[in-house]
Amino acid sequence: MILGPFFIEGTVTTARYKALLQEEFVPKIRELGMVGDYWFQQDGAPPHRTRVVFDTLFSTFKTNVIALGYPNHYPDSMHWPPYSPDLSPLDFFLWGYVKDKVYYEAPKTTDDLKTAIVNAFDSLHSDILPKVIDNFIMRLRHVIASEGSHFENLINCLPFISSRQLRSCIFLSLIVPFK
Repeated sequence: MILGPFFIEGTVTTARYKALLQEEFVPKIRELGMVGDYWFQQDGAPPHRTRVVFDTLFSTFKTNVIALGYPNHYPDSMHWPPYSPDLSPLDFFLWGYVKDKVYYEAPKTTDDLKTAIVNAFDSLHSDILPKVIDNFIMRLRHVIASEGSHFENLINCLPFISSRQLRSCIFLSLIVPFK
């Protein structure tokens, strides 16, 4: 499920981002029952990496947050290295898809831009998501084969490993860092 889009008027500041989280995003995910076992991921923009934002995220997600700098405040959370390979479906699929749809409409005003973004999100049909998941699995295989390095330049060159090997690798790579 993809929630959004959510808009911030003006420059993104810590105060505006925190307000968006508290007033729009968190109420929506609570309404949908999407807390507890769910994870929250954000990019490393400076307004997203402040103590006040991290405290806001912690109040809802506890340590289930993937964000640059978050483990400095909540040590039991997951480290997300800067400049890491784009494994998130948001990074390798959603933003490019939305951008292509938005610029195809050639918006002229801010309202046109918002409408185009909403239309792009609305055009995401459930039949697209299994393809995104297949691409995600392929990317996991490539990052394993490249031993964690960037792999986008190799994406059409590397052989695939078996699903059984992939499950083993994921299990080991997820368990080992938490010890």
